[in-house]
Formats: sequence, structure tokens, C-alpha cells
Amino acid sequence: MQARARNAAALRVREQDMEKVQGTIKQFVRDWSEGGKSERDAIYVPIVQELQERFASVPAQERGRLNVLVPGSGLGRLAYEIAHAGFSCQGNEFSYYMLLASNFILNKTKHVSQFKVYPYIHSFSNISRSEDVLTSAMIPDVNPSDIPRGADFSMVAGDFLEVYGLEEENFGKDALTSSELLFF
Repeated sequence: MQARARNAAALRVREQDMEKVQGTIKQFVRDWSEGGKSERDAIYVPIVQELQERFASVPAQERGRLNVLVPGSGLGRLAYEIAHAGFSCQGNEFSYYMLLASNFILNKTKHVSQFKVYPYIHSFSNISRSEDVLTSAMIPDVNPSDIPRGADFSMVAGDFLEVYGLEEENFGKDALTSSELLFF
């Protein structure tokens, strides 16, 4: 009986792990569903537009030779949008939860709206009606493999400073961006 109790305790999911999983599922809605479009448009579109303006002298078909780095890339949507605009882009992420989820959405998707998630099923605050917890979202709203020829798109796992260091030549990028910063 004691062995069974120990096994059950070992199988319990820690609360902090559940919170991270729930947050990651909600992040799918923001980054990869039609429901997150307005928020993405407010944050990601200006970044992509700035890149296009900064490198306007480079013909669209040659943008793939320009390298953009996105540290803290989460589920990879900003990096995808930059690559979709024709730039070669590498996302960098440290969170194991985000890496697992981004690997899933970026590498296992075959078509738009392939997966249904219920991101609010564990939410009990900010809910107007009890039915709202059953609201679903279809992901992704685009096919992540839809990248122009000549542009590269990749994700790298690890701490930014450990992967790239402090020296600019270590990451050899033409632009460094995230949803919080933009450097050229």
C-alpha cells in the first residue's frame, strides 16, 4: 500500500508545471489562431514593416540572404512572419514548454486549422458565462511551412548568451528583433 501511495505521489503533476502548460496553450491562441490576429497585427506587423523599410534597397527575391535573429521567440510566430516576408530568420527560445509546443506546431502541421484546442478549460476568472470555458480555437491559422523559396526559417534551443555570446560576429545577423525590441 505504501509503494502505491509513493507511486501516486511521484505521478502528480506540480502546480507550476500545470500553469506553464496552460499558459502555453493560451499562447497558441495568441500566436497561431485567428482569434489572436488583432494582437499579432499590433505587435508583429510593425516589426516586419520596419524590416522591410530598413532593407528596402534589397530586392524582395534577395531578402533570403539577410539574417534576422528573434531571441525569446516563444512559439515561433514572429520568426515565421519574418521568414514569410522573405528574410532568413532564426528564432531562439529557452523555455522547454515553448520549445516543445513550437516544435509541434512548426513541424507537425500539415494544413491550416488542423488542431482544436480548448485554452480556457482550466480558467475560472474573467469568464462571463460558464459556457465560455468550452470555447475552442483552431490552430494554426496559416501553414507554418509556407515560406518563400530562398528564405530560411529555423529555431535554436538554449539561453541566448550561451548560444550566441555577446559578440555580434557570433550570430552574424543583419537584424536582431523580438516583440519587445528591434536592433539593426
